[in-house]
Amino acid sequence: SIVAVDKAASIKLNISKNKILLNASTSELGDAEEILEVKYDDKDEVLIFNSKYLIDLLRNMSSSDIEINFIDSYNAILFKPMDNKDYTCILMPIRPA
Repeated sequence: SIVAVDKAASIKLNISKNKILLNASTSELGDAEEILEVKYDDKDEVLIFNSKYLIDLLRNMSSSDIEINFIDSYNAILFKPMDNKDYTCILMPIRPA
C-alpha cells in the first residue's frame, strides 16, 4: 500500500469505470501508483486529498471496504465503512490547480 508522509504530500484518486488509479506524491520519496478495483459506473473524476487527512480517516475506519460518495472535486466527500452505515467521515478535497 502507498504511504505519503510529508506535510506537502497529496494523494490523487483518478476515478473511472470500475477502477481508481491512486497516486501518492511526496517531495522526498517521489511518486507511487496503485490501481484499485471498485464498483463505479459514472463520469470520470479526479479527487485530490491532503495525505495526512486521508490516511487518518482510513486508519479509523472499521472496514477495508469503504463507500465513497461525492458530487465533484469541489465539494465535501463522504466516506462510510461498509460494515457500519452509522459511521460517517467527511473530507474536503484539495482543488486541482
